[in-house]
Amino acid sequence: MLHRIEPVNAQSCTVRFRLDRDHIGRAGTTSLVGDFNGWQPGHAPFVYRGFGGYQAAIVVPTGSTIRVRYLSERDGWGNPDNVVAVDGADSVIHVRPEPA
Repeated sequence: MLHRIEPVNAQSCTVRFRLDRDHIGRAGTTSLVGDFNGWQPGHAPFVYRGFGGYQAAIVVPTGSTIRVRYLSERDGWGNPDNVVAVDGADSVIHVRPEPA
């Protein structure tokens, strides 16, 4: 699930995604994949951050539009739950910093 978008500087933003233990607990390694990394698993793995949640983060250009999914070793492909748009099988996110 899309968690938040934070500015890094004028040119880039960190986009954070969070999945709860139910999505990850039995799935083995789960990675955020998309056009930002050539759909390659392992570049943005979900890491345990406490309180039963796992997080993955990527840095992408501000104003870009990215296509994302998550991929687990055991459960296959999934989509973040609360994205702005879905195009085919992919979730689409327009990267703009959230207001402070």
